[in-house]
Amino acid sequence: MDGMTPEAVLAAAWQAFVEGDGKTVAALATKESLTRYHEAFLAEVNRGERTQSLDEYLAEMDHLPRAVAEYHWRIGESVRANHVPRLLRTYHGTSTIDELTHLHPSELLTRAIHALPKQLRLASVLPGHVLETPDRAFVLLRLRWKVKAAGYSEPPSIVSLHRVADAWRLELNPDQPFGMPGYEGFWYEPPT
Repeated sequence: MDGMTPEAVLAAAWQAFVEGDGKTVAALATKESLTRYHEAFLAEVNRGERTQSLDEYLAEMDHLPRAVAEYHWRIGESVRANHVPRLLRTYHGTSTIDELTHLHPSELLTRAIHALPKQLRLASVLPGHVLETPDRAFVLLRLRWKVKAAGYSEPPSIVSLHRVADAWRLELNPDQPFGMPGYEGFWYEPPT
């Protein structure tokens, strides 16, 4: 992969993404972004473990009318109750949280990619790149499903790559279970 242009690295990573190959995606990513991806995943796992009684919540939200605070607490409890099943669906083929937390980040990527329908993984890497610095480049990416959903061509997403030891590497998106950039503001939950 050394000697490849930034857009060629993004195209190779995207092809691996389409094929469900998280190990190749991880190999084409910066180590720092893979670490951020894994840390965000662990924070998401732990987010569902916070429990709070209604009385504790009411004391914390004493500025809200009681009925509003109770409503928000019930919504939070509903989300928390679905947290573990949702995570297990998001990381395809996983049966327990313990198993999930012990997976290597590249395997997490693979499982999350497999839970995302293939039609949502299709994209076109636009030709060329822009260098911000000698070690940072930006490439444009057009997600095909966005074009179909909108009925017109939406502006492309900007993907950041960094040069690491003379090779371009992708910056993963830690805010998405499947890690790929270009999905800002996108939410997908695998069906039950």
